[in-house]
Amino acid sequence: MAEAQTARVLLLSDAGCNKPENPLSSGRIMAAFSDGSKMKPIITKQSLPETAAVFHEEQRIFWTAMGFPGKPDGALWTSNLDGCDAEAIIPPGGDLNTPKQMILDPIRRKIYICDREGLKLVSCELDGSCVETLVTTGDPDNPEHKFDATRWCVGVAADWEHGKIYWSQKGAPKSAQGRILRASLDMPGGCTASTRRDIECLMEKLPEPVDLEFDATTQSLYWTDRGDVPHGNSLNRCRVGILHQDRPLTCHPLEPTRYEVLARNLHDPIGLKLDLQRQCIYVADMGGTVYQFDLDGGNKRRIYSDDEACYTGITIV
Repeated sequence: MAEAQTARVLLLSDAGCNKPENPLSSGRIMAAFSDGSKMKPIITKQSLPETAAVFHEEQRIFWTAMGFPGKPDGALWTSNLDGCDAEAIIPPGGDLNTPKQMILDPIRRKIYICDREGLKLVSCELDGSCVETLVTTGDPDNPEHKFDATRWCVGVAADWEHGKIYWSQKGAPKSAQGRILRASLDMPGGCTASTRRDIECLMEKLPEPVDLEFDATTQSLYWTDRGDVPHGNSLNRCRVGILHQDRPLTCHPLEPTRYEVLARNLHDPIGLKLDLQRQCIYVADMGGTVYQFDLDGGNKRRIYSDDEACYTGITIV
């Protein structure tokens, strides 16, 4: 008989929006387990925490905190794996407006962050220094740009081997304005964040795409979608290595998708993490539920369910 696998240690971002307390100060980072064992908070009193990631070489957790949406008070935090020694390496009022999903580059030792109302995709060093804007989608000082959800950069993933970065621009709720785009990690010569010529739109007219994950072994992009049914509130996958700039995939609510919808009937899903070693996917939604799926979307299992939780991010320790 095969030996039972030990439970994965997970980190969940609970934005605090479903609690009676002030959500701007009741967010938490929770330590949890893939077998559904009792979870516990390791970071508290956060201002709408969004996404956490672990840099194993440094034994540090990094996470974004949105702050008040639309105000330049977002932050990037780090701590030890147990939540101690927490500090804001990009403090509120710094270089971030409303930071959303972030990823860690193990090769370049950088952090990449989508800044929603900041209308940009940025990178920085592990200590929060050297913030560089890679993509801008508008002028955040222009209210028409700032509150145009088609310009909002939300989810981010990367193909480190081929030097590509992917991001989602979700569009307004229930609008089918969502897009997923791709560009090089390195800025093309002679270009700026607002003039770069290498941006490809891979998919458009999506319900409301949010967080992304990339599987380099199959050149597949996974994403969660908060949009309306039938194709929203879903977990999705597409082989992106074969997509090109002049042929973006489109989505229509009354037609079959040209990508795979792996799972439906989620409740505002955002958090997403692939576990390629164990061939499964973890998804966390704003309805307070954490799910585990096979890589093809099968064997859906609820790991946690809490009506007072609002999960916006998930990662593996």
